[in-house]
Amino acid sequence: MRKAEKYFLVEDLAAKIQAAKAMILADYKGLTVEQLRKLREEIKKVGGNLFVVKNTLLKKAMEQLKLTKENFDFTGPTAVILADEEMGALKAIAGFAKSTNLPSLKWGLLNQLFTDKNALTRLSTLPTREQLMAQLTGLLASPLPRLVYSLKFNPQKLIITLKNRETHPSPS
Repeated sequence: MRKAEKYFLVEDLAAKIQAAKAMILADYKGLTVEQLRKLREEIKKVGGNLFVVKNTLLKKAMEQLKLTKENFDFTGPTAVILADEEMGALKAIAGFAKSTNLPSLKWGLLNQLFTDKNALTRLSTLPTREQLMAQLTGLLASPLPRLVYSLKFNPQKLIITLKNRETHPSPS
């Protein structure tokens, strides 16, 4: 690759990183071509893109955006996952990794905040926004039928008691 091509590649990569809400780096060593293709498909389903990039070009793109962090890993084969929705791509990678034990997460950049491997792993276990909204809706809706039943129960009980008294007067 010529120097001019690398320059345009770095520019393009920097633009993609800046436009994305989430960037996750993973070590794809050990994945077969078929597994990598399946992982790309899974990530594409949730609105993300996976591509392989040289570490030096990624580092230059990040420096260009003034997103530098010394203690983050830029070694080994690196797959870059860029997504518009943070949790979707992370869950897709985590779900794929459960079945194959690969790829291993390196670190991420979520909403312009650096996130280490451990935090990414913890975040991947959280429910998605849609799941949380469904749970909240269920929690809010479940007390209403019980409240209605409770409010209706006491007058019904009173009416039943009065009718029983009317049909079966007390011996006193």
